[in-house]
Amino acid sequence: MKQNGGDAYICGVVTYKNTPVSSTEIRKALKNGDIQLSNGMLGRRFSITLPVVHGGHIGTGLGFPTVNQIYPDGLTPLRRGVYACRAKLGGRSYKAVSNVGTKPTVGSDGVICETHIIDYDGDLYGKNVTVSFCRFIRDEKKFDSLEQLRAQIAADTETAKELL
Repeated sequence: MKQNGGDAYICGVVTYKNTPVSSTEIRKALKNGDIQLSNGMLGRRFSITLPVVHGGHIGTGLGFPTVNQIYPDGLTPLRRGVYACRAKLGGRSYKAVSNVGTKPTVGSDGVICETHIIDYDGDLYGKNVTVSFCRFIRDEKKFDSLEQLRAQIAADTETAKELL
């Protein structure tokens, strides 16, 4: 490293809650939905910052408007499901609830992150929104009706409020 003007130091294995901290372990925790373990190993919350794209406005029709962000293929995969999150926009942080997956009740062309930002009302299309994942709530599920989906979103929103 001296040839590039820097110093290199070799340190021992770093652990977090008896788990060695490594990119492999962080990816494994994210894939398993153990967001608290991954966040502890990262020393910060796992976050995505992506532009908001138009969706089918189904969430709005159910009373829970969402921002839709296409989850990139090359990004570390998260366990598909619902998370308590924080959404950052305009320098302010809001409580949020996100579903990462394929929206099995209504369908999507690929994996998206669909986030209901609690107590926020505004147009975010085309803007970058940062979603930071805090707690895994439940696995993604297909519902028999939009009314069942609406009731579950309401319950997930309350859970997220309590967890955050």
